[in-house]
Amino acid sequence: MPDRFGGGALRTPTRLAYYEGDRIVEEDVEDVGDLEKALVKARGDDPQGIRSALPIVLSGSAYDEEGEAPGRPPARELPIYVALYTDIWFPRVIGYRMGDLSGRADEWHPARGRDRLMDNSALAARHTPRLNRFIETLRDAIVELGGTWDEPDAYPSYEPMVHSRGILLDYPAAAA
Repeated sequence: MPDRFGGGALRTPTRLAYYEGDRIVEEDVEDVGDLEKALVKARGDDPQGIRSALPIVLSGSAYDEEGEAPGRPPARELPIYVALYTDIWFPRVIGYRMGDLSGRADEWHPARGRDRLMDNSALAARHTPRLNRFIETLRDAIVELGGTWDEPDAYPSYEPMVHSRGILLDYPAAAA
């Protein structure tokens, strides 16, 4: 059940897959930062610097204008944003906190490809289809109501994996 979160926003858990040791676990997660802290502590590492992060953020703004009332469609643009503050959704990830990002090329983690990304496809295959269905449903509703859907912005490492209807799960590991 969603509960209220600062500024009138709703905060609700999201079902995510993650590794607990060598085992994949799927659970409802409300704060990805708290999950990461718990997993880092369980490995015996220091979780300092890990921040709180919601798995997905849907936000927007709408201010009352004269002539508007509940149940009437607005006569102006109402921006809505979908933001992801974790890369757990992507099939290939940067993989921070893997102990190899000290800047020396000869210290890269052995699981990194030539593109310096790590394989996350086993997790992404479990939870990203749900995210993609949500994004596609949201996009279709906005377009059906006469709105527009812009191409997404993404961090450069993730741009090739993002399209207007979500995240590509078949991003080629061969390019790695």
